Amino acid sequence: MIESISINGEKSTDCLSISGSDVYFIINNSKFYNTHTDHAPYYSGILISNVKNGLILQNSINSNYRGDFLFCIIELKKGSA
Repeated sequence: MIESISINGEKSTDCLSISGSDVYFIINNSKFYNTHTDHAPYYSGILISNVKNGLILQNSINSNYRGDFLFCIIELKKGSA
């Protein structure tokens, strides 16, 4: 569980990045801010990619280039019957 933390991206990186995981996690009551830059690369407060079993609750995400919200990369896969 990630809870009650504050991460300043210092205009240089994603505050929190989780990728390629199926481990259960919760991100709760935390603050992720200040990734905004005027040029590429563009960073996020929370970047989620290829992740299962996560729960994100009651967080403050602001002053980030990709907006004041979570940025997800979603890959849809066709299941077998």
